[in-house]
Amino acid sequence: MPMRASLLIILSALLFACIPGPTPTPLLPTVAPEAGSVAPLIFWETQTSSLSSGNNFDLWLFEGNAGDNIFIRSVTRGVDIRLSLLQDSEVLVESTDRIELSLPVSGSYRVRVDYVAGIGEYDIGLGYTDRDNPNDTGATAIPQVVGVPTPTAPVSAPGSFIRALDENAEISDTLTDTARQHIYTLSGTQGSVINLELYQVSGELDPVLRLFDAEGNLLAMDDNSLGGQNARLLNVRLPETATYSIQVDGKERTGDYRLVYTDTAITLAPDPQPSAAPTSVTPYVTPQIRFAIPDERLQNHRPAINSLVREGDFQRFSFFANAGERVSIVVEPMPGSNILPSFEVFDTDGAQVGFSRSTTSNADGAAVAPGVIIAQTGAHLIIVTGEDNTTGQFLISFGRGATVRDEWQGTGASNTLLTGAINSVGSRHVWELPLNPGDVINVAVGADTGSFDPVIELATADGIVLYQDDDGGDGESAVLRNISILEPATYLVRIYDEAGRNTGGYSLLWNYVNLASTPTPIPSQLTILSVDDTVIENNYAFYAFQGQAGQRVRIATTADDTLVFDPVIAILNPDGDIIQEADDSDGTLNPNLTFTLPEDGTYQVRVNGYLSGGRFTLTVGILFD
Repeated sequence: MPMRASLLIILSALLFACIPGPTPTPLLPTVAPEAGSVAPLIFWETQTSSLSSGNNFDLWLFEGNAGDNIFIRSVTRGVDIRLSLLQDSEVLVESTDRIELSLPVSGSYRVRVDYVAGIGEYDIGLGYTDRDNPNDTGATAIPQVVGVPTPTAPVSAPGSFIRALDENAEISDTLTDTARQHIYTLSGTQGSVINLELYQVSGELDPVLRLFDAEGNLLAMDDNSLGGQNARLLNVRLPETATYSIQVDGKERTGDYRLVYTDTAITLAPDPQPSAAPTSVTPYVTPQIRFAIPDERLQNHRPAINSLVREGDFQRFSFFANAGERVSIVVEPMPGSNILPSFEVFDTDGAQVGFSRSTTSNADGAAVAPGVIIAQTGAHLIIVTGEDNTTGQFLISFGRGATVRDEWQGTGASNTLLTGAINSVGSRHVWELPLNPGDVINVAVGADTGSFDPVIELATADGIVLYQDDDGGDGESAVLRNISILEPATYLVRIYDEAGRNTGGYSLLWNYVNLASTPTPIPSQLTILSVDDTVIENNYAFYAFQGQAGQRVRIATTADDTLVFDPVIAILNPDGDIIQEADDSDGTLNPNLTFTLPEDGTYQVRVNGYLSGGRFTLTVGILFD
């Protein structure tokens, strides 16, 4: 038997195995069609053709009987096509790679193969779904495969094979519930350079790229270095001439992606650097006085203005408080107003829980109820009236605690004596301190005049109280000692009278116990690996990147929550030996290190937790300075 005939028989056996049934006699010679012509498609034989934009369709012909259960299968190499099965002029089925159906009538059928994109060859074959392939040779058979058999992905790179990458390409595809990982293959030459970019297009997938060698060893990977959860493998130099596997992973999520492959080196450039910005948050701004709408709920430390126009009028306001909470209320006449304000406070059952009159409050014409203890959770009502039928504009202020309004004093310099005077009942003074992580401070305040008994608080700019003291110093002085700052921000020092009803002057002094050193700026870098992941306690996680001898790299791991996770990293060289380790860095539990790579090859970063586990972000960057 001639050599060519033997090869055709073996190929047919590989392409049409395990499909039962007798073989019909070929009706026409087996040749590929010329453009616009019709060529025969023979049961159990593979045909090969090529398409391009200039030769954009093929027509194939076969004979079938009514009720025959047939399939048509194609495998492409560099070209995208569409299959159409026609009976007379009617299109019965369309597909991109496989058609299966029961033939409706006996007679001639045509298969049209239309060009979609790319340039290359395709294989097409015809068989029965309910009959054996007569060319089945047993051990060498692959069931129902037409064309080149699907390559087996490395064991460590699971996924559904999509196609081989044989030239620069941009591919769009979808990860689904049944195919959450895709595999592409690449025939690479030793020393050649490739680049891969993976973008999320839609859906929930979080793209991850992995490159494996022919033995299934991980050569390089990335999760987020392209920004916006997009991945990139940059200037990867292939270590040998072999077939490589590229895995597209969505972290168990589905959606559309775009994969871009190029086989030319890219000039390296640093990541865009963010503009320098101050470490503090937006400075505190004293709330502006607003109009108090009757029946509207009052806001904490937000004074509001209203009026009584006619004798005997009243105004009604409300606030919400919890049982056991301490609240204060002040109603005072506006400048030039003749009103002598008074008010009553009622709980949710209508019981009076507080009242005040300006004529008995001894507060410069204001009616004051400081430190009212709330007995019942719910909405409370305030009724404002004018004593002796007086009328005019008034200011109503409500606060949680002993005060009802803030008075901004400015930024306080360290080791500088600052003075102030609280002249209005219910007022609280606010000073600003810009601080940084690593700062340790002391703050003290003492009364200068009157019966003023100062309380001091250190709070965040959005009002969260971190530390408080009343009489921690000499006499009635208040002191905060050895306060450690963990976050860069604008902090607020708040000073007020303990009872909320006394006024007077005070002196404020704060200083550094420890002044945090100015952090050394990180040199410009190009991120080549960025991963967010989780490691379980008593386990290791490994992440691979490719580097060249002489490159300086910075490797850093940041825990999402250092109260839960204390990360540790180790760097393994291409032989698998540990060459660098890091635990706590820069006064934090997060490790980082900078070093020069000693040789070309694939390095691995090993991440684990010290008696802990948790989520983290790992970055590897090439340094330029």
